[in-house]
Amino acid sequence: MSIPVEAAHSIHDQNSFFAFLRNQLNWPLQDNIDVKDAMFGWEPESIGLKPEDLRGSSITQLRPFVEGQPWGIFFLHLKQEKLYVTELRRILRGLQPMKRKLKDYPTWNPQHVLFVCTPDWKNYTFAHFEGEDSQRAKLSTFGWEYESPFVRTLCEFNIPALGYPVDKDMFGLDPSAWTTQWSAAFDVKKVTDKFYEEYDKVFREMKRILAPKFRVSPKLYDKKYEDWSHKEEKTEEPVHLFAQNLVNRLMFLKFLEKRRWLDFNPNYLQNLYARALAEKKNFYGEYLFYVFFAGLNRQVPLVVLHGEKIAYQAQMFQDKIGVLPFLNGGLFEKEPIDEQIEIPNEALRGLFDLFGRYNFTVNEDTPLDVEVAVNPEMLGKVFEESVIARKEKGAYYTPRNIVSFMCREALKNHLNQCRIENVEGKIEKLVDEHSAESMDAGDALEVYKALHNIKVLDPAVGSGAFPVNMMLELVQVYKTIGEKLEHDHPYLIQNKLANPKDVYKLKKQIIQNSLYGVDIEEFAINIARLRFWLSLAVDFPIDFSTREEFIKRVDQIEPLPNLLYKLRCGDSLLANYHGVSLEPHGRLATGEFNLARKARIKNSIADLSKGRGEFFDQSDSDKKKAVQRTIDAGTKQLAIGEIQIEIDSLRGLLSQPDMFGATKKKKAEHDEIQEEIDRLEKVKEELSASEALPADFPVIWDHDCPVERNHDYRKPLLT
Repeated sequence: MSIPVEAAHSIHDQNSFFAFLRNQLNWPLQDNIDVKDAMFGWEPESIGLKPEDLRGSSITQLRPFVEGQPWGIFFLHLKQEKLYVTELRRILRGLQPMKRKLKDYPTWNPQHVLFVCTPDWKNYTFAHFEGEDSQRAKLSTFGWEYESPFVRTLCEFNIPALGYPVDKDMFGLDPSAWTTQWSAAFDVKKVTDKFYEEYDKVFREMKRILAPKFRVSPKLYDKKYEDWSHKEEKTEEPVHLFAQNLVNRLMFLKFLEKRRWLDFNPNYLQNLYARALAEKKNFYGEYLFYVFFAGLNRQVPLVVLHGEKIAYQAQMFQDKIGVLPFLNGGLFEKEPIDEQIEIPNEALRGLFDLFGRYNFTVNEDTPLDVEVAVNPEMLGKVFEESVIARKEKGAYYTPRNIVSFMCREALKNHLNQCRIENVEGKIEKLVDEHSAESMDAGDALEVYKALHNIKVLDPAVGSGAFPVNMMLELVQVYKTIGEKLEHDHPYLIQNKLANPKDVYKLKKQIIQNSLYGVDIEEFAINIARLRFWLSLAVDFPIDFSTREEFIKRVDQIEPLPNLLYKLRCGDSLLANYHGVSLEPHGRLATGEFNLARKARIKNSIADLSKGRGEFFDQSDSDKKKAVQRTIDAGTKQLAIGEIQIEIDSLRGLLSQPDMFGATKKKKAEHDEIQEEIDRLEKVKEELSASEALPADFPVIWDHDCPVERNHDYRKPLLT
C-alpha cells in the first residue's frame, strides 16, 4: 500500500494532520473528536527535566487506542524550527523505567516510542529509537517540509508502514507484529537499496546514450560488466569517468537545493530542466554548462563584464540561470571535454526522474543518528556498485557502523599516548561518550596537543568513508575538549582551535591539518572529494528566509577548499618513478644522504607543504593554476634531483678501475649500466620538459601526505 502524494500535500494544520492519520493510516480516531481530547500533556518535571532543557518545546501524548498497546505515541511541539537530538534523548531517558521520578505516569521501552515532531503542524519529523540504552540507542528519522515536492519516497516506503495494524485473529492485535511493522517505517536500508537499484539502471542508460560521443559502441552496455574484456574496460573508461563526474556535479547540486543555495529554489534543477524542454533547447549547452562554469565557478565570458554592458550582462546572467554562489573547489573546474561534448536531453531524463522520486538530505548519518532518506553516504554505495569488476579491483563498501568503530579505536589508540592519569579510562569516555567530565584543564590541554598534531592517512581511500567518518569523530572530540578549554585556556579557542561551536570551521581545519587519502581509481577520489565538500556545505553557518535575503547575502557563502593535494589519485604502494625511489623517509637519518642532500630534501618538502596550504584556500582560478604549477615544478625538481643522483651513482660504477682488465662479462655489465644511464637521462629530460606532472607520477608519502611513522604527538611532524 502506498499513500497518495496529494494526501500528504493536503496537510496544513493540526486538524488536517489528524484527518490524514485517520483516513490514510486507519488510526482509530473519531471523526468528531476534539484533538485536545485525544491527547494529554506532560510537564518537563514529570520526566526529570527542567523547562529550559526542552528549549521552549512542549510534550503531549496520544491516548492509547487499545488496552496493552505496545507503542507510546508522543508529540513534540517545537518552539524552534530545528529538531535537536539532545531533546529527544532527554525525553526518552525520562520515559524509561527506573528513570521516572513521578510514579503516576507510565514508562516505556525506548524501542516502543514514536515521536512526531512539528513546529507548526505543517512541517514534520517522525522519530524512533532502536536500543535499550537511551544514550546509545540509534535514532532514525524521516519527515517532510510543507508543500515539498519530494515526498513520493515517504509515501511509498515510510508512511504506509505506520498504518494501524489489522487484527490477525479472534484474539485481536499482535503486539509483537505491531512493533515490527511500525519499526519498519524507519528502515533506511529498504529505501537506499531501492535507490541504488534504480540508479544503476539510470547510470547505465546515460552511458549508453553518451557512448557514441566517445566512439564507443552502445551495444557494449547490452553485456554485463563482468563479461567485459580488459580492452573493453579501457575503451569505456572515458565514458564512465565523464558520466560519473557529471552525476557527481548534479548530485552535489541536488543536496545544495536542500539548503536553498541555488536561486533560493528547492526544486532548482527540475525547474531548469523543465524550462529547457518547454523551450525545446539543449539543457546542458544552454543552461547546465553556465550553471557549472559561469555560476558555481567563474570561468566563462558570460560573467566577464566590461563598461556599459555590465548591467545588461548581469541581468542576462541572472535571467538565464538565476542567482548562484561561487563555490570553486575543483568540482566545477572546466576541462576541455566540458566544452567539446554535446549532451542530449534524453541522457539526463532518467536521472531527473530518479531525483524527483526520492527525498534527499544533506546530513551524514552516524551510528546513533540516521535519517531515512538519500544522504551523502550513498555516494560510497554508488562507488561500490559502479566499480567495474570491483571484486578484481579490490573495491568493497564497509558498513558505516564498522567504519565508525574502527575510527574510534584508532583515535583512542592515538590519544592514549597522552601523559595524563588514568589515560585509557578518560580517553574512552571522551571518544565513545563525548564526555570530558573526568578531565581537568591540564588533561584537556594535553589531549588538545595530541589532536592538533594528529595526521590520518587512508592509502586506499575509495569513496572516502574512513576519512569522512574520522572527521566526524574528531569534530565531536574537538567540541568536547574545546568546551573544557574555553574557560581555562581561551587563547586556544581564539587563536588556534576553531570555535567548537562553529562546526564548519572545525571541519575545514581538520581536513586541512589532519586528513589525507590516496586511491588508484580517479572516480573514487572524485566521490571522496565530493563527500568532503558536501560535509562542509551542510554546516556552513548561513541560512536564508527569503529569496531577497539570499540575493543580498549569497556572496557571504565561502568558496569550497581545493582538495587536489588532500585526496590524491595514484599508486600508494610504489613511490618510485621509472625505477628511481622518490621516498626519502627513513633514509634521511642514515649516512646514505649527505648534509646537502638532506637539507635540499627537507627544504623542498617544507616549500611544497607551504604551497599546498596556499592552494587549499585559493579561489582565484588563475592564481590557483599558478600555485599548482609552482608545486608541480618543485615536485619535479625533487624527482629530477633524485634521478640525477641515481645517474651519478651509476657513472661512479663505470669509472671504477678494473684490476683484471675488461673481460667480456665486465664489458656486458658496463653496457647495461650505460643503457640504464641513457634511459634515466631520457626520463629526466622528458620530466623537465613536461608542463605538468605526468599522469603516471607516483604518490610520495613524505611530499604528498606528510605523515611520520611512529610519530610522537609531542614533537613537530617534520624533524
